[in-house]
Amino acid sequence: MSDWVVDMNNRMLQAKMMRQPSRQAGLTLIEMMTAILIGSVLLAGMAQVFVASRHSYKLSESLGYQQVSGRLALFAITEDLRRAGYWGGNADVTSFFGGSITPVTPDTGNYDSCPTGSNAWAIMLQQRVFGMNGKSANFSCIPSSGDNAYTQGDVVIARFADPDTVADADLEDNRLYIKTSLFEGRLFQGSDVGANTVTPKGPVNNHALQARGYYIGRTGEVCDGVEIPSLFAVSLKDDGTPRVQDLVSGVEDLQVQFGLDTNGDGVPNQYVNADTIPAAQWNWAGISAANTVISVRVWVLARAECPDPTYTNETVYNYADRVNYKPADHFRRQLYSTTISLRN
Repeated sequence: MSDWVVDMNNRMLQAKMMRQPSRQAGLTLIEMMTAILIGSVLLAGMAQVFVASRHSYKLSESLGYQQVSGRLALFAITEDLRRAGYWGGNADVTSFFGGSITPVTPDTGNYDSCPTGSNAWAIMLQQRVFGMNGKSANFSCIPSSGDNAYTQGDVVIARFADPDTVADADLEDNRLYIKTSLFEGRLFQGSDVGANTVTPKGPVNNHALQARGYYIGRTGEVCDGVEIPSLFAVSLKDDGTPRVQDLVSGVEDLQVQFGLDTNGDGVPNQYVNADTIPAAQWNWAGISAANTVISVRVWVLARAECPDPTYTNETVYNYADRVNYKPADHFRRQLYSTTISLRN
């Protein structure tokens, strides 16, 4: 056979072999089970990482919210207490007479009341601060049931003139204002500004009257069946009557103690609860320097809105007259405190 024929046969054989499909080996059962097992382990690991990351995120979010709530609550109370007793250019409230409204003297039996339809609570100018220990007493402007109702903790109140001045043309008719020079003052409604002049011994300015009280109350909102507490504020409507506002959610407790200067040296010698201070000592105008309330200590306990089933709060809290408070529940908490000097 010639070489040409042999070569052609070889080429035809190679072409036939190329046209035939190659035989591929499949996966065995053991290999498939091994692959499934490895995949399951990887998926389980990824799921665990996802759950851990989600829990970490929720924890960080909750702690961040607690910090915001606690610091915001403390800031609001602190700012008002620092302004307590500020009356514009004249600090002597005993000269605030002759206006269309006469300030109420707090030591006439109404120092611990807050009538809802009256401005009497707002115009107790001689009582720059006031507090109640573990109760809301006769304060009818603080609800005792339903939403916004007082639940626990102390009540603290501050009265002052807003630091911003208001021009005569911008006064609101029914709102309460104070007009002061260096030696005189008038308490009046905005519509009566023309009849309430003072001797211009120095600058004469109008300031809006402010009175605010703080307490812990019910929000009516729940998380996992547990009600969410909140810091509430009693402030003034445009006509000087009190109103209640939900201020900072997630604040569980408010405790307040007052620093007494027992020897007249301008330094607090002891901090006491509000219910140990006689009525006359809240009225700082005209009383002796001794036994005067000159500072305030405030504690705010912020709590997570929702419980964390993976956490049990075993912390023991001791502050003010709250002794050995151990919640032993699933809520995270943070305690904030500060001391404020009454500068006015």
